[in-house]
Order: sequence, then C-alpha cells, then structure tokens
Amino acid sequence: MHSIVLDKGGEFIPPSEAAVPHDSPVIVIHGACDNKPAFSPDCQTIVTRSDFEAAVDSIDPDMPAGSRRILTNQYVDTVVLAGKAHQLGLENSAGYQVAMDYMLKAGLSRLLTSRVRQESKNLTDADVDEFYRQNLRLFEEIKVNLARPRDRHSPLFDNFKRRVLTALYRSLDRSVPDTEPKSNTGEAMWW
Repeated sequence: MHSIVLDKGGEFIPPSEAAVPHDSPVIVIHGACDNKPAFSPDCQTIVTRSDFEAAVDSIDPDMPAGSRRILTNQYVDTVVLAGKAHQLGLENSAGYQVAMDYMLKAGLSRLLTSRVRQESKNLTDADVDEFYRQNLRLFEEIKVNLARPRDRHSPLFDNFKRRVLTALYRSLDRSVPDTEPKSNTGEAMWW
C-alpha cells in the first residue's frame, strides 16, 4: 500500500497514477468483513485501484478528482454502516426489499444517464440537425416578450404572474383554458 504524501502546508498530494499499480489497494477498511470478528487483525475490506476505477466509471466516467475523494469517503461510510445493518439483521426487515427495489431503479437510471451522456459526446451537429428534421413534431418554437411591474407587491404583479403562467401552460398544453377573457386587438398593459 502506498503512503499518503503531505506537502509542507499539510495538504494531501496523491501519488501519480503511474506510481499506483492497478492491483494495488487504494482503500483498506479495517474491521469490516463478513466472515471474521471485527477485532480480528485480518478482518478488512480491500478495494484495489482497478475496483475503484470500475466503480467510478459506472457512476460518472468524467468524475473530477475532488468528487473521487468524496466518493471514497462515502464508500467507506457505506461499507461500515452496511456491515452494522447486517449485524442487526436489517436485511430481513419490512423496508429492506422496498429500499433495494428503489436502489436498483436509481442505479439503472444512473447507468442509463451515464451511457446517454457518453454517447452524446460522439454526436455531430449534422446528427442533431437530422434528428431535428426527422422529429419536427417534438419541437415547438415559443417566442416570449415580457415586461413586468417593478413593485412585486402590487395587484398588477399578481395579474402579470397569472397571465404569464397561463400563457406558458397553454403553450405546453392546449387544453388549459384562458383565465382572462379575450382582449381587444391592440390592448396593452402598462405598469
């Protein structure tokens, strides 16, 4: 295992990636194991660099270094707390299956989002233009020109908010009724 290097200011300086082999442990959690007592000297959970990088790649391949450090701490907390929950038999509790179902869906959602993000990096402007032309029905241009009252506590401001929200909702869903009667052409609102 490699040592943590501190500079003169006491700040962590990670070793270069080349200095840490893929099979080298980067996280060691003492007292976290399933088959031995926690006080046993060989009771530990070991995460190698390749294991950690695989986890990071499945979560966010472009994760910055600062977020990787946060993930490291979260991982340690998760392993320790999960071990304690296992000791208490919480995997047999009523809420366990519900929580697992949610976590599975959240994980799959994260994986899909990551995959779409990665695939979108390879799109060209021509690909986007072609998709737009083939799917015009999915797009609608909305032009908005707003002027609002300066006093947010005036009745005019409430009227303004109601009209803007109604116009927005109607632009998204034509079944939303108008809240105001139709005005005459050329009528303007002044504040």
